[in-house]
Amino acid sequence: MKNSKIVAAMTAAAMVVSMSAMVASAAEVDDIFDEVGVNDYNAYEWDITDLEAFFEDEDAVVVITYTDEHDGWGDLAFGFSVDGTWKSATFSNDAGEDAEFEVSVADVIAAVEIEDASTASFGKVEGYNGCTISKIVLKTADAEPSDDDEPADDDVATDDETTADDDVTTGEETTTGDDDTTGDETTTEEEYTTGDINGDGNVDVTDLMAIAAHVKTIRPLTKAGEKAADVNGDGNVDVTDLMAVAAHVKAIRPLY
Repeated sequence: MKNSKIVAAMTAAAMVVSMSAMVASAAEVDDIFDEVGVNDYNAYEWDITDLEAFFEDEDAVVVITYTDEHDGWGDLAFGFSVDGTWKSATFSNDAGEDAEFEVSVADVIAAVEIEDASTASFGKVEGYNGCTISKIVLKTADAEPSDDDEPADDDVATDDETTADDDVTTGEETTTGDDDTTGDETTTEEEYTTGDINGDGNVDVTDLMAIAAHVKTIRPLTKAGEKAADVNGDGNVDVTDLMAVAAHVKAIRPLY
């Protein structure tokens, strides 16, 4: 039940925001997709040739590059044969030439309603209504983080550490020896903004994914991150906080 709520929150956010920041430095896998072209249903088809590799890491992200001929009318769909039953889900997309759509494997599983991925025997990705897919890659979520990702615990100054005059934190924040800070918000142990895990002044899908990774014990948050992620102030970072941030990202229920 806990994992299903996590997936639901991540799916909701993925419908309206990009996840590009999360996978900026991830390793790309493209040899599990095979371009078929326009099929009998007038859809542009790519088959998933290795379902085991596709479902292996639910935190991996599928990146689809496409051209939408009808200025936003196109749809992208995932379909799978599961226990002899065809199941599919369609995702809306932005218009444009060589546009990109990103969705995690976990979100695909949740949207298609696959209970056991091992029972899937065939899968494909299709572009409808003028969506021509030119490339599909799978970006693994366990790759080394990029310089823009959340800093490791070792890079965060504690109460006992001093910060040099020219030390620069990640994002738009610069900490000087006089403790003067530029930027809108600073996520430290003393000062933080609820929901803003990476301290960039925004509460978005990057923060949502950081909380999800913490709740699923994939990548623990720093102490400052935990304070920012504890939306309801109960001293714990759990699925309740995750759902609250997801609602904020979708503009359903603002945090403040």
